[in-house]
Parts: sequence; structure tokens; C-alpha cells
Amino acid sequence: MTLTPAWLRADRTSLRLDFAQVPRAYRDTAKLLFYALLTEDTPPGEEPITISSVRTYFTCVRHFLLWAQGSGRALAQLTGDDLDGYHGELTSQRLSVSGVYRHRRAVRMLWAYRSRMTDHLGQDPLRRPLWQAWARAHPRRYDENLTDRIPAHVMGPLLSWALRWVDDLADDVLAARAERDDIDARPPAHPDPVMALQSVLDGFRQRGQPLPTASAHVAPGRHGDEAVPNFSYLARLAGHPRCRFDKVRPRRLIEEAASDLGVDTDSPLRYRVQAQIDGQPWLEHISYYDVGQFERLLQVSCWIVIAYLSGMRDSEIKHLQRGCVSTQRDAGGRIYRHRLNGLAFKGESVHGTAATWIVTAPVARAVAVLEHLQPADEPYLFAHPRKSANHHRRQHVAERVRTSATTIKDNGTPRTSGCGRPRPRRVAWSPRARQRPHTWTHRSADPLGLRGSHCILRQHVHGISGPDHDPRGLALMTASVSTMSLIGDLVFPKPVPWTRVEPRPSVTPRT
Repeated sequence: MTLTPAWLRADRTSLRLDFAQVPRAYRDTAKLLFYALLTEDTPPGEEPITISSVRTYFTCVRHFLLWAQGSGRALAQLTGDDLDGYHGELTSQRLSVSGVYRHRRAVRMLWAYRSRMTDHLGQDPLRRPLWQAWARAHPRRYDENLTDRIPAHVMGPLLSWALRWVDDLADDVLAARAERDDIDARPPAHPDPVMALQSVLDGFRQRGQPLPTASAHVAPGRHGDEAVPNFSYLARLAGHPRCRFDKVRPRRLIEEAASDLGVDTDSPLRYRVQAQIDGQPWLEHISYYDVGQFERLLQVSCWIVIAYLSGMRDSEIKHLQRGCVSTQRDAGGRIYRHRLNGLAFKGESVHGTAATWIVTAPVARAVAVLEHLQPADEPYLFAHPRKSANHHRRQHVAERVRTSATTIKDNGTPRTSGCGRPRPRRVAWSPRARQRPHTWTHRSADPLGLRGSHCILRQHVHGISGPDHDPRGLALMTASVSTMSLIGDLVFPKPVPWTRVEPRPSVTPRT
């Protein structure tokens, strides 16, 4: 049973209730329970729950029914001791307090919704002394900001690199993407594939350019550092992407050209990198096979800039559409205000309500980059790139970024590189999936420890010391940190020892 028709928002994933995983003896009971939950046929004292919560409680109910299957009895025949035994099994597992409460509520649903089911529990489990004693010993906390905030020595470099990608590197990524798309859509240079290949090889000879090499995932038979011409890339250049140039005649032509010109270390595009770091190009070239990764890095960089500097929640960012930024100018034509128009969902209906955020120029630039990044017929700014395997989904781009890395490089250590720029520091940090949006900033006198990273922010956000309220919905911070670690590795491939800079002692002003 799919829950997709119940989603009325573009940022949600598809969910399913697979009743085949429920024991056959309790399958009808589970269907009646979740039918009542989906239709909001709630008994007195029970509140309707969201679609995502329905899927979460399905897992919990299934867990209990699988446990009850071992008794071989109907739910109505389970005794209080049985319920205490299940509760003891829950608390013995490595579940969080909120996780135990979630399972407890799922079990109680089999009692609270008894008028909607043919088989149900015979007593209220929350009336059991053991269940009550555990609740008294583990009271629920509903306060905000229960999770530690993201450290300033991580957030500062993260935002700094995101701004650099938006302001400095975006043009290179967009130009490389345009060349890659042009190669993929290139018409055949000649109706005969071999003649088209000969024309491409003649072009390499005229330029004196070595042939592109095949990466490991393109040439799985490659051994060690063996340089192998990239047959599939040459086929794309010839306009025959589906032709196999490893036959006798085309292979001989490629081998002759390789012996004359040599083989490159990559499959570089012809576009010349323009952006510079410390007076030097940030990359020697952009590979045809790296464009997709750079698109995702650029997109998640825009997401970080918008999220941190606007205060928007994740769901609100995912619904941003083309043309969402408007500007206001004074009598002299100078822009003095940027407005970001979108949808707000917190406390609103499932359809959301129109809302406007006053944002800074970096946010407006990030939106402009996203409008160029997405095709003209794609309204959502955070849809997956078309060449991505998940381009038909509108979940956040960072979900595909590797989450194994736990380091990010900073710009501010005493060690300098040869060009005089401070060499990066590797900062160790263990991200957690539970770090929710409120971990980006606190509603306190020093949001996110901005005193420690104010110099970094001031370099990029002129006159802005930080947002005046905390952005929410940033649950995929873990993937973003890994993204920025990749960004740092692209520019500084050599690891350097890391040290943590102790915060300066506060100075008491003189009276």
C-alpha cells in the first residue's frame, strides 16, 4: 500500500505500508488500525497523526505483532505480564527514550482504537505499574535545542566554502555542464562511425592533445596505472555514443593516435577554468565525469547559503521555485532589499501558505545560480540534476553526498602555503543524524558562537554578523559537512595536520 497520493508536498519521499510483513494472524487487525489512522477516524482522546508518523508507527506496530506472534494467542488474550515482558524487552534494547515512547504509544493504539478493530488488547498498557514507573523515571522533554549546536569551527568554514562555490566557482561548473550536455547531444560527425572517429582523432592531432584516458569505473579491466584510451568518451565526441570502438579497425586507429600523441591522465573538457584561488586556477581542468559531482556540490552549497542566511526551514527551501526573488530599489536605483517568496508549512495546512523572507545579497546570488543550474522547464530550484539517477525526485540533493567523511578544512591556521595564503586546518568533528535545525544556531546572545567565526562571516556577508533567528529543517547537515570536506579536498588534496584553535578569553570592558 503506497502513501504517495497522501503527500501534498513536493519534498516528500514515497512511503509504503507493506502488510505482507505483518504476521498473518494479525494482518486484518493492522489493516483496520491503519485505515482508521489514515482516515483520521480517531476515538475520543486521540489526536490525528501525520502521514510520516503513520509510516513510523507502522514499523512499531509490526515490531509488537511479530513479538506477539511468539505467544500464539490473539491480542485480546495477552495478559498484563505479557505487556510487561514486551516493555522489558524494549528497555533492554539500545533505543533512545523517544524511541521507547514511540513503541509504547504504538502498543497503546491497539487498545485506544479497540472500537475500530475486531481483535485488540484487553487492557490499557499505560495503566500497568511497570509502564508508569518507567515513564516517571524517564520524563519526556519537549524543550527545543536538546542537541548540541554545530561547532563554530565547523560552521564557519562550511559557510565560507559554500559562499566561495556560489560566488567564485559557479561559472566554471555551469560552463562545464554546458559543454558536457553539448557533447551528449552532439550529432554524428559522419554517418560512418569509423569515419567520424577518424575526424575526432584528426582534431586531437591538430591540437597536439593527448587522447583522453578511461577512469577506473569506465574501464573495469584497467590494471594499476595503465593508461587506456577512453573508447566511450571518444564515441561521444564522434556523435556515436552507442558505438563500440573496441573492434579491430577503430581500435587500430585509436592505438595509432595514442602512440603518436600519448594518453592523458583524465578525460578533460576543453573549457578552461577561469576561477582562481590565490592567483592560481582552482583546478587544472574539469573532467567530463566530474561535472555531475560538481553540480551536486554547487547545489548543496546554494542550499547551505540559503538555509543559514535566511532562516528558512528545509521544507520551505525545497519548495523554492524559479523567480522567487524580488528586489526593491531606492530613488538612485540601488538595491536595498531582497525578498524571497515561498511557502511556509510550520503550523499551516498541508498545502502551506505564501510567505516572504527578507534576505541578503548572498542568498539572492545563490538563487540566481540555482536558476541557471536547473533547466528552463524545471520550476523547482532543488530538483535533482537531469543527468542524476534521481532527477525525477525532488528530495534534497545532499542525500547522495557521501556521509563517511568527518573532516572539513578551515582557512585560518598559522601555516601558510607558498602563495602566502594560510594553509587549511583539518578539523575533526563527529556529526550525528539527530542534529536538527536548531543545532545550526541558538536563540541566544551568541548564535552558533558567531563571536568565534565572525571574521569569516564578515569577509563574505558585508555588514551582516549572522541571522537574527535560527534556521530550521537542516537535518542533512551531516551530508553537507561531508560535501564541504570534498570541496576542500578538491582544492587542497594533500592532508595536513590539524589543531584546534582555542577561543580567545573574553575581555571585560572597563567602566
